[in-house]
Amino acid sequence: DGIEVVRDAKPGSRELVDAYRRADVFCLPTRGDCTPVVLGEAMASGLPVITTRVGSNEETVADGVDGLLIDIDDAPALHSALERLMRFPEVR
Repeated sequence: DGIEVVRDAKPGSRELVDAYRRADVFCLPTRGDCTPVVLGEAMASGLPVITTRVGSNEETVADGVDGLLIDIDDAPALHSALERLMRFPEVR
C-alpha cells in the first residue's frame, strides 16, 4: 500500500512530471545504472532519493543530504531507508 511504480514514462512527459508531484520519495535500487538522469530529475523535483552505490551515484547523491545510499542487493538497508523517509517527514 502507498507505493506506486511508474514504468516506461518518457523524459519530460506529463506522466513523469505528475508522478514526481505525487511522490514523497524516489527510489532506484539499481544494480547497474551508472549515471541515471532520473536521479537528477527526481532531486530537481524536490524529492529525496534512495539509490545504490554504483557508478557516479555517490557523486550525484550526497548520503544523508539529498537522499540515502545503500549497497547493491541489501534488502534490509533498502527497507530501513524507505521506512526512515516515510516515517519521518522532517528527514525527507
